Amino acid sequence: MSETGPPPNYDDVTGSSDRFREYFATLSSDQLDIQKLFETVAERLRKTQGIGETHPLCDEWNKLRQRHRLIYRKSQHNAGLCARFLKSFGTVLVPLSQSNDSSLEHKKLMISRFLEAISVHLEAAKEHTVDFNEISKEVEVFPLKVGSALRETSEPVGFLERVLVWIEDLCATILKAITRLINDLLDVFKAAFQGPVRMLRLGVCTPGRFTFVFEMHFDDRPSKHISDADADKKTARERAGEIMDDCDTLASKLAAFEDAWHAVELACSTLSSDLEMAQTFSDTNAPVLPLIGQQLQSAEMVYTPLVECLEAYAAMPEKAARRRARTGTAASPVNGESHHQFSSARMLSVRVKRLLALSSVVTMLSTVDARITNVVFFGDSYTDQSRAHSISNGTYPGKDYQEIYPPADTAADGGFQWPFYLGLYGNYTISNYAVGGAVCSNTLTPLLGVPDVSSGQLAWFVQDHVAHNGTTHQRLLLDPASFVAIMWVGTNDVGINNFVTSDQAENVALPDVADCQLDTLRALHALGARQFVLNSLIPLQLTKLYSNSSDPTIYYPSPPHNGTVWHRSMYNLVHSLNRMLSDGVRTLNEEWRGDGRVEWFDTYSFFEEMYDNPTQYFNGSIPANVTGHCHQCPDPDDWRQCGIGDCTLEERDSYMWWDELHPSEQTGRNLATEMHKKILGKSKY
Repeated sequence: MSETGPPPNYDDVTGSSDRFREYFATLSSDQLDIQKLFETVAERLRKTQGIGETHPLCDEWNKLRQRHRLIYRKSQHNAGLCARFLKSFGTVLVPLSQSNDSSLEHKKLMISRFLEAISVHLEAAKEHTVDFNEISKEVEVFPLKVGSALRETSEPVGFLERVLVWIEDLCATILKAITRLINDLLDVFKAAFQGPVRMLRLGVCTPGRFTFVFEMHFDDRPSKHISDADADKKTARERAGEIMDDCDTLASKLAAFEDAWHAVELACSTLSSDLEMAQTFSDTNAPVLPLIGQQLQSAEMVYTPLVECLEAYAAMPEKAARRRARTGTAASPVNGESHHQFSSARMLSVRVKRLLALSSVVTMLSTVDARITNVVFFGDSYTDQSRAHSISNGTYPGKDYQEIYPPADTAADGGFQWPFYLGLYGNYTISNYAVGGAVCSNTLTPLLGVPDVSSGQLAWFVQDHVAHNGTTHQRLLLDPASFVAIMWVGTNDVGINNFVTSDQAENVALPDVADCQLDTLRALHALGARQFVLNSLIPLQLTKLYSNSSDPTIYYPSPPHNGTVWHRSMYNLVHSLNRMLSDGVRTLNEEWRGDGRVEWFDTYSFFEEMYDNPTQYFNGSIPANVTGHCHQCPDPDDWRQCGIGDCTLEERDSYMWWDELHPSEQTGRNLATEMHKKILGKSKY
């Protein structure tokens, strides 16, 4: 049974906003409890006489456990997409509706596009609601299968004995249900009267001449602790009862996820209705949405906390686990105490607990040092979140452009790029100027001609954050104490069509590339920036593109190349450039003498750490894979076939690499986690 109340009533905006938070506030702890309960039931099955670890029920339970894991991870992925979409509703569509600069046709076109996107998120929310509902029901009925299996393994008995056993089991089940109900009532009385209840007397009068009176005496003495030795002596029936209690609690927690996604479903449905109403408006001399302007403002009050909750949900497992590890809080009272007491107490105070537990979501979103609130990025496709796409489709990024892919498209890692997760983990405001295919300077190492770090991307930063540039009134609009600039570039400078293939500009050497990065930091310093992180190059020789293999790839289909030569050359190029940059960081810090600071982030060593210890960093549905890649291009000469044979969504987080050159989204999450530590001064890299 779900622990939450009825679905939100959208006529009460403030109440709906609070209820959204109530639905999501305890999910992080619920998820940890669910994992623990799955483990506990599995252990009880292995220890139950007549079942054991080789019984089919153990395999069925493990499959159910794995199925939940896949459902949960899929819901996380879609939570991130839905959060981004709902955020764009308030930042794009509402301002557009109030603008006089756009035509009515353009406004209606944008509304129609939003309606198309809403249907996708609505269906995803429905799917997750159904998934959590179905698995909750399967968990509820699982104890019946355990009881049936135990009866089948018992000694053969006659017909009368079977009937008596059936009646005995039925009575035991009824008694357990009555006991659970009475304990729930007792907890209510204790809470209401704030004192111990010593006796509960129930009377039942039948229509005839009989009267049944049932008395139970209670005290506040703690129950006897069950030692491990006592636990080993438990009968099969006692263990089956424990499994039933575990499954009841587990089903209740799974139902909380069902309710949360049902709330998302209702939010998307309501938003869709509002936009459909907007499309019916036809006055060209007024905004598209004036007749429902008040509704939209009310809706935004609902969707803003929902976006926060969905973003927290998308990052939940890692942060919840770290917070739980720090505090040492137990995941679930599954050993040594009664489950019905745990469930009833929580049922009694769930509203208060969820309002208080909202602080855990806020903590998840606000754990960063208050001094840093903004992060600015410069780089290439390892960091770009959509600018390369904007350039290629002809729209070109303008002032304050910060669109993030997905949902409109995917970044080079196949999903969200790592700056998105860094912003989520540290509650930072992100300004990302990186462009896929970029180099430090198009003059030194020309490649695709996209805006480079030293000029094009720097110009974007000036456009957005520097007032009166080039005048005596020039002023940086960001507080130097509250933002850090992160630069990560060089992969394309040393890569194909440049140093590794000897195609760099004439009379250009590797120290020139290092100087370019250092001089760009100097330029940012001159504009007023004072805090920087310079990322090293990763071990590119570990990628498929620069491995020992001479096979053609989508990035270099022809002419034939010598993979062994590339592999060795890339190793030398990366190490040489990293050494120059590391030495340059020390030079800059000495040069500025405290008026600015550059931190060196050893991305190379961090990637080696992930490569050498994959099980600690990659947790998809298949074994961790640091040598292969998820995204496949069967014919290197035909990019249109790319995607055929890709790994599944559930398998993605097992891979270190997305394709022959780019790290995966899971690698990006790991990097974001470590970079957050770096900003806090707690990273060893």
